[in-house]
Amino acid sequence: MQPRRPRENGEQHCVPAIGMLASCALAFCLALAGLGCVKDPQRPELHPGFSHSPEQGTDSTYYTFEAVNVGADTPGSVSEVRWDWHNDGTWDTSFTTDKHATHRFLRAGMWPVRMQARILGDITGEGTRDVVVLPYGWGELPGTGVDDEIHAMIEFKGSLIVGGWFSAPAEHIASFDGTTWTGMGGGLNLFVNALLIHDGDLIVGGSFTTAGGSPANRIARWNGASWDSLGHGLDGEVSALCTYNGNLYAAGNFHHSGPDSVVGIARWNGASWEDVGFTEAGVKTMIEFDHKLVVGGDFSTIGAVPAASIASWDGERWTALGSGIDGWVQALAVYQDALVVGGWFTDPAANIAVWRGSTWTPLGDGITPDENTADSGVMCLAAFHGDLIVGGGILMAGETPAANVARWSASTQKWSALGHGLTYPDELDSDDVYALAVHQDMLIAGGYFTKAGDTNVPYVARWIE
Repeated sequence: MQPRRPRENGEQHCVPAIGMLASCALAFCLALAGLGCVKDPQRPELHPGFSHSPEQGTDSTYYTFEAVNVGADTPGSVSEVRWDWHNDGTWDTSFTTDKHATHRFLRAGMWPVRMQARILGDITGEGTRDVVVLPYGWGELPGTGVDDEIHAMIEFKGSLIVGGWFSAPAEHIASFDGTTWTGMGGGLNLFVNALLIHDGDLIVGGSFTTAGGSPANRIARWNGASWDSLGHGLDGEVSALCTYNGNLYAAGNFHHSGPDSVVGIARWNGASWEDVGFTEAGVKTMIEFDHKLVVGGDFSTIGAVPAASIASWDGERWTALGSGIDGWVQALAVYQDALVVGGWFTDPAANIAVWRGSTWTPLGDGITPDENTADSGVMCLAAFHGDLIVGGGILMAGETPAANVARWSASTQKWSALGHGLTYPDELDSDDVYALAVHQDMLIAGGYFTKAGDTNVPYVARWIE
């Protein structure tokens, strides 16, 4: 007796028809009676497929694949899958009951992956999808990108939001979902400086006076579908945003909200903006650290308290952080339970310093600014893969040449460059990195640059490893 031929994908499974006692071995009798085969009511129609993570990586990335819709495993009915990593007709794995698999692609490119499923030897279907493998290091994000400099970036509802001076693909603010760049409700009429997620909404600060065509003075709220103003807004540019003790704070070069006096820093109470006793404009950045709101910028006093460019607020009073900074502060980050301060200064360290609650310490040999750029020194900070990334107008990180972006290793306690850095070769005095974010396990840099070595990366670039 020859072995039973397994059914190919798409063939129906025969069972006895109503009132018939004959088995499928006597299928010709059914045909003569005008009765056809029917599908097994115990086996639902399946549409096998799979997912993979991360969404994209490099030739050093190990991708994890998970098969779905291949059928429930019940006694006597075991589903199995196999994989073809290049969809070239050759199965790279045998059938297995394990629905997870791991694979590394050895070259960059778009790889079509195929998965096939079966139950009790019967093929139930297959799924295919493309896996993106990017070159290591700096590269462009897919899609159109933006046409001018970026000042702020943040992840919101799974997408990367960027704000700045640009007018395309939208006015001053845009969303990137991993593939496509889109506008957001008509955009803003002037540039964006700061982005923050607060109470599930996106808060945007800058110099604009309309959002989506409606009045919104320098600050607005995006709920994912439409824009709202926040009270009267503020009468001058907003440079920084922060959530502290559940409240929204805005800082910048303003003095009023409608008829009310609010100087430099304002707190939103849900209906209007309140003053918090700051007496100067000049705050450029804010962050919560050690249960306090820390503000940095270019100021000499805060309230009645002398404070050289950096101070903290506990909800009731302002306090200086040690002897402060002898220049100005442009970036703050919490890294390894310490406050990292970046900007343009020489004391207590060279343009980047660490505050641990009572004393200042340098971070390695510090940062040497590129004095030919529009904004020299450290402009932004972000944690990535356990290290600290520093962006701005940078010439050297420690003793290492670093074109506007550098990396501090927590394990080696040393500085290193990120590839060839990010530059604007056509305007030698104007290349800066203004914003850093992490999106889909990639480091994203935004600013005023067009090149990473010989690679075109206009205004926004991704670093992947």
